[in-house]
Amino acid sequence: MAARGRGRRRGRRLPRRRAGLDAGGDGRRDRRPGGPGRAGAAEQRLLDALTPRTRVLAVSHVHPWTGTRLDLTRLGRACREVGALLVVDGIQALGACPVDLAHVDVYGAGVFKWLLSGFGTGIGVFRDRAREALTPAHRSYGNPPPSRSFEYSAPNLPGLYVLDATTEYLEELGWARVFERVDLLAGQVAAVLDGLGVAPLTPRDARAGIVTVDVADSAAVVAGLKERGVDVSDKVGRVIVSPHFYNTSGDVDRFAEAMGEVLSNSPSAVWGR
Repeated sequence: MAARGRGRRRGRRLPRRRAGLDAGGDGRRDRRPGGPGRAGAAEQRLLDALTPRTRVLAVSHVHPWTGTRLDLTRLGRACREVGALLVVDGIQALGACPVDLAHVDVYGAGVFKWLLSGFGTGIGVFRDRAREALTPAHRSYGNPPPSRSFEYSAPNLPGLYVLDATTEYLEELGWARVFERVDLLAGQVAAVLDGLGVAPLTPRDARAGIVTVDVADSAAVVAGLKERGVDVSDKVGRVIVSPHFYNTSGDVDRFAEAMGEVLSNSPSAVWGR
């Protein structure tokens, strides 16, 4: 939210069954985002879809369209029980909330979002059990056979310098302080929306820095907020608000005022009537 005034490639896809986020009971992939307050239900659907034939469970740590944060420990333990790998897209979580990889096999994320480090660099963590199961799909001078490395070319050295400088700055601030502030501001945004009668989709007990709300015309709402100096996102018909540590409670107040004006001036864009 704005109020104005070394990368690795994944290996080849494994055969056999794969469960995806919000997988249905038959194990087929279903990419539809979950509804409000359904973090536990979404996780249970994933757990129910796992069988001894499942090879990979691929999820988003924090869903980009609902802001729902999954319990990776719960999912990872279940994957161990059936011999599956837990592969996680962490781009909406890394830098916004604590990340525990104790039960995660592959964790990948770009650094241009919450880590504020620009494009062209990614972070990939591969546990031994994942490396043993995966074969690189892309090979070059960096990983000729029989290498099992996923780094097939030279790293983005300028990007790594940027990432190093940014993480040094964030570490000086203190990761705990950053995470606490993101959670505080996201909670304030959720409270604003509740007060305006627009209930967030994002569950309060399972979120990071994204707060999402369903409206009738998200493009109109986002445009109305932008006219009032508040920048948020419009994705899949939803308004997505994502304050970071550098935002202030004053920014949230400006969002509240602007959202209230949009509600008053264009109620059909929100309520559809």
